[in-house]
This record gives sequence, structure tokens and C-alpha cells, in this order.
Amino acid sequence: AAEKIIIAAEEQFGCHIPFDIIDMHVLKQGIAGSPLVDGESEVPSQQEQKQINTVVQYRNSLFLINAAIQGYVFLSSYPDINPLETPVTVWMGAVRDDYAAYRDCRQEFFSAADDFLKLGSRLGDQDCTQVRTPFVHVDKTSVVRLGHELGVPWVLTHTCYKGHNPPCGQCDACKERSTAFQTAGVWDPLLSKN
Repeated sequence: AAEKIIIAAEEQFGCHIPFDIIDMHVLKQGIAGSPLVDGESEVPSQQEQKQINTVVQYRNSLFLINAAIQGYVFLSSYPDINPLETPVTVWMGAVRDDYAAYRDCRQEFFSAADDFLKLGSRLGDQDCTQVRTPFVHVDKTSVVRLGHELGVPWVLTHTCYKGHNPPCGQCDACKERSTAFQTAGVWDPLLSKN
């Protein structure tokens, strides 16, 4: 699915987007207890009010570390660039609406992540890795409005906690997406199929 999204994005924007698909099976093997990764538990509907059950412990930590590593690997592929002197910036799309259930979607977490990526590198405090979270204090409705203004191809985005395509329309992610689009007054090509 990730490859199809990248290919579609390349066609939409007329550019090449280098990418790697990283095997994150460690989430399934070592971080149990969330229906988003265990494959056995049922993802709760929004009516059940159990979003806290969808927390995947340390998920964003793993994503940030892997993204920083991949950034340095990517820079290393260019002979004229010294990856130890070139900033790697990791962008995360966390939004304010996720604070309640997901502690790793808060500014405090990302500030600490920025520090631990620097501390974990061989350059230490001189490391120029940066974690950027432009939407961490913004609600989903505002993100949808901005995306609409920028011409985001919403058909290339995905939200459903159940991983369904088209989205299930019932899980927290789908319901929050639907509310954000409706409040913003923007048509959602994905959820409009349900």
C-alpha cells in the first residue's frame, strides 16, 4: 500500500520521491496490547470511547529513530555531502487533537526526542538532527483547511485504524477525520465513499 501511495504522489506532483519500506514487526512482537498492531483485538468504534486502547507504546519513538537513521543513510548516498555535517530534519504530523490519548503526540515528547536524537549520535550536542512538528498545537480542522488551500490530494491520504480501504468510517480515526473535513467545509474523497 505504501508503494502505491508513493507512486501516486509522484504522478500527482511530477517528481521522484525516494523511499524505503521499513519492517516494523518489532511493534507486533515486542509491543503488545493495541489492536492497531496485534492483529487479533478488534479496533473499537468511536461510540465505545476506548481510544486509549489503540495506543501503541513507543510507536513515535521508533518512527523518529528510524526516520533519522534513514535520513543519514540517504545523505550518505551523495558523495559531495558529509552526512555528519548536514542537518537531517524529521517531520511529524502530530496534531493537538491527539494529546488526550497519545502522550507521544505532545510537544514535550518531541522536544525530548529532539534531544535524545542528538545525544545518541556520535556528534552529541553538535548533531544537527532536528524534529519538527508544525501542527502539534493545531487542530485537525485547521490542518484540513490548510491542506485544502495548498491543494493536498486527499485521495492519497489514509486514516483508518482498521487499515481498510475505503476507510471503515467507524473507528476514532475515521470519525475524527470526518468531523474535521465537515467542520472545515471540505469534501473528503475517502469517507464520502461510505
